[in-house]
Amino acid sequence: GYYPNISKFSLQMKQPSSEKSVPSCSSSTKVRKFELERRKVVAIQELELRKRQVDLEAQKIENEKQLVLLDQRLEEAKLDDGSQKSLPSSQQEDQQR
Repeated sequence: GYYPNISKFSLQMKQPSSEKSVPSCSSSTKVRKFELERRKVVAIQELELRKRQVDLEAQKIENEKQLVLLDQRLEEAKLDDGSQKSLPSSQQEDQQR
């Protein structure tokens, strides 16, 4: 794997302090450009992940709402069945659950 942080660190260790403060312009701008690119990519990734998490949360909430509605309908259906004669099919479903 390629670890930019480690290579940068080792370069700084080798350089005398006088050179470190004044790096050659061309290389430093290139490095900065790449660092910015890298940060941009990472930031975009994190945003995408966050967006997906938010979407998932929203989906979960929607699903829970639907489940509550379905449960209510189930209860009503059971009450209806109870007031009529209890159907064997509904009893089987209850046992399977």
